[in-house]
Amino acid sequence: EDLQAENLRILDEFVRLCKKHNIWYSLAYGTMLGAVRHNGMIPWDRDVDVYIRIVDVPKIREIFKEELPQQCCYKARGVTKGYTSTHELLESTVVTGAHLDMYPLVGVSNSPKEQADFTKKTYYFRKILKSKYVDIRQCLPKNRPMVLLAKFVDMFISDKKIESIYSKYETMYDYNSSEYVVALANYGKACNCVKKEIFDDTFGHQFEHLQCAIPRDYDTYLKGMYGDYMTPKKY
Repeated sequence: EDLQAENLRILDEFVRLCKKHNIWYSLAYGTMLGAVRHNGMIPWDRDVDVYIRIVDVPKIREIFKEELPQQCCYKARGVTKGYTSTHELLESTVVTGAHLDMYPLVGVSNSPKEQADFTKKTYYFRKILKSKYVDIRQCLPKNRPMVLLAKFVDMFISDKKIESIYSKYETMYDYNSSEYVVALANYGKACNCVKKEIFDDTFGHQFEHLQCAIPRDYDTYLKGMYGDYMTPKKY
């Protein structure tokens, strides 16, 4: 309960800053699912997820330099030493494990075959590269053997090389001219790629005591991610 309360506080601060500076965002992954299915947090969820646009990342970084929410730290690849994940992070400094993940949406091909190739590659290399500086004690016990293996592989990959790998896929397709978008953090399936126009039409949906943006056509997104998303599956 303390963890989710802190996650909600961080989300509230994030939404406030996005509104203030006219930054587009949408709830993502399990957080969007929670909004639709529970009008708030999935009871066993441990974090909150949002999408941002890859083209807005520089502006968002500047905002958080000047207006970092209280009792939070900001982490980003290429900005924070010892951080090698694909996305930006707002992390609580008072509740261990509480954080908000900001996943940049990037452009992707219109071709289902190329979408499948893109998502499969990014799924696997992200799993490996993000593990380099992860605290193994904060991983779920079932995931620790694979994280340890990834850490061994990462010993031979420099942070500079990791940055170049991520940047290659973030810029492979021009975001502004792409019809489809996806985050590098995906489930490795072509169906995770979504028409960009779906994210252009968002509305405020209840999330606990907040109103948070999600696509009006959330059904297409959630089916592409989870299939029968209204049937709870506890992981």
